[in-house]
Amino acid sequence: GSGFLINERGYLISNTHVVTNNSRPCNDIRVRMAGQEMSARIIALGDNQGGHGSGVDLALLELEHVPFNSKVIQLANFENVRIGENVYVIGNSMGYGTCITGGIVSDKKRNVNGKMLMMTDCAINGGNSGGPIFNESGLAIGVIVSSIRDAEGMNFAIPMDTTIKFIKENGIFVKIV
Repeated sequence: GSGFLINERGYLISNTHVVTNNSRPCNDIRVRMAGQEMSARIIALGDNQGGHGSGVDLALLELEHVPFNSKVIQLANFENVRIGENVYVIGNSMGYGTCITGGIVSDKKRNVNGKMLMMTDCAINGGNSGGPIFNESGLAIGVIVSSIRDAEGMNFAIPMDTTIKFIKENGIFVKIV
């Protein structure tokens, strides 16, 4: 899976289903960032059923240390996101390392199995989960969560407003641009 650094103190966001196994939190989480590998611990899970329950499929993690040259991802004010705007997904697609794909915002809030998700036509594969979706200004507007099997161009992200709410509910400060 993927994830991204949200502040200088070493907190990062990913998906619950990335850091759980059969709905149980993983004990040994390893993160590769800025050319280093380190441990991380789970601070909060938004869904206690490994991303299959009624909660939000987000995980808040804390790195054992923040590598030198790490970049904090700036979070966008989701109100400014527009349908049709160009967006980009960066993640560990299929485990092959950093990969980027592009597309547009197809819908800001689409009801998918009772969850309000942002829809995009960016190519999303296994390993992209938990990674950011960026606008052209380089601001994260969502967290990649899923695609619909056998349906091209129907891929989903948790909107940044939902993500920011989850982060703040867990007592972490983040700057919104």
